[in-house]
Amino acid sequence: MKRKYFYFLLAGTLLSLLSCAEEEKYLLGEGPDERLQAQLTGYQEALCGAPCGWLVSAGTQDRGVAGGAYRFWVKFTPDNRVVMYGDIDMTTATTAKESSYRLKAMQYPTLMFDTYNYIHMLADATPALAGATRGSGLTSDFDVNLSGSLQGNEFTATGRLHDCPFIFTKATPEDTVAITGSAALATIKTDVIAKWTPLKYPTVNIDGFKIQLSIGNRLSALTYQDRNNTIQAQIIPSYAEFNSDIRLMEPFQYGDIQFDRIAWNGSQHQIHINGKDCAVYDNGEPFYALEFGVGKAYSKITVDKSILNTGGGNSMVDPFLTFYNTIDAGLLATPNYSNRFPLEYFTVKFNEATDVSGRKMVLSVKCKDVAYIPTYTYKLNEDAEGNVYFTDLTPIEGASNLYVVIFGRGMVNNLLSYFLYSGTSSIILDSGTVVATIQPSGNKFKIDWAPNNTPGLSEAIGGFYLVSDPSNYMPGILGN
Repeated sequence: MKRKYFYFLLAGTLLSLLSCAEEEKYLLGEGPDERLQAQLTGYQEALCGAPCGWLVSAGTQDRGVAGGAYRFWVKFTPDNRVVMYGDIDMTTATTAKESSYRLKAMQYPTLMFDTYNYIHMLADATPALAGATRGSGLTSDFDVNLSGSLQGNEFTATGRLHDCPFIFTKATPEDTVAITGSAALATIKTDVIAKWTPLKYPTVNIDGFKIQLSIGNRLSALTYQDRNNTIQAQIIPSYAEFNSDIRLMEPFQYGDIQFDRIAWNGSQHQIHINGKDCAVYDNGEPFYALEFGVGKAYSKITVDKSILNTGGGNSMVDPFLTFYNTIDAGLLATPNYSNRFPLEYFTVKFNEATDVSGRKMVLSVKCKDVAYIPTYTYKLNEDAEGNVYFTDLTPIEGASNLYVVIFGRGMVNNLLSYFLYSGTSSIILDSGTVVATIQPSGNKFKIDWAPNNTPGLSEAIGGFYLVSDPSNYMPGILGN
């Protein structure tokens, strides 16, 4: 009997508590579902309340050739329709596309572009964009988690599936006219990036901390040296604004240095940080040491006058320029043969051997209109000061007599000897005839960055500097 009374008392208490909860809910106003619906309604009113639409910047998790930041002009209407332009190509920038959207309560209030539009092209698994990965596209989002207030001129959000960054900025009347009438989304990137073209190595110095900026159409690389003197790079989706500012969709951060905007002041770009403006300037060459050698960032230099000295540029200068022309003339003037093959380029490549005694330098020479590329192997040596020098040349032999003579005798007194520090080698025909003997130069080299003085050439330039005369250097395009 006592047990029944206890259960009766417990049931009464629970009913009383539930009654109090319902009364408290009533006193507080709407319940959770009603409050969430009110929030969704408020978000829709904010999205539709931008009279000139929104500039929606969407970043991708793919940081490859097609990845980065894409921009869309988006106009929402209360009947769940959306009109969109995009900066993907000229078609998306000039032809409006209409689809639908909805706001739904997921884990967060979520904006869903629920029928196909330009923003879906980034995630298209077909893929719709060149450079995207089949099966995953650019690993991007078209459902956007919303939070906080949307009442200002700009707010940030994240994608629901891949956590991709989004920035929503209210478009101005001028923005809308330019986008809908002048295809501005297709041209703004190139117009703003053109301001960076004269700067070969854009650098900013923030209280002694240097960052090299490589600003691309959709991705930017910010390279710096960390506290362990290791070169690091942050690859961040970025885009150009109509005022020529560069926006980083994720802030650059290292220690207490953080920023997400590179502003244009009318004459140059600058970063406002720690209460002051730090100007972006051309450092002339990377501020950090060149990592060149076996197993390092770069292991090859390609020497090509037609690339280095073009468009009025002069990345290859005397005295090496005259020396290069001498090599070319030697190939053209090979005796006893009517064929003349001008020099196209040559490469110096360090191999990847881990054993010091097995490290080699391979010299490859390419002449115009000749498919055959002869190679010459040297032993790679390094002295106590870090200078490199080459011995034990193994020249080509036993190949077609024509090629042996042209590529041998035509270079024996210049290029082949230029790299040979000590010892001698001979060019030998199939018959065993010695065509010419290569004499040592005694040259040692320091490898470092070289000036890039060629308009439009964005590749990094390195140089082999003669230790005996540092003003004399052989420049070339760095590679692996």
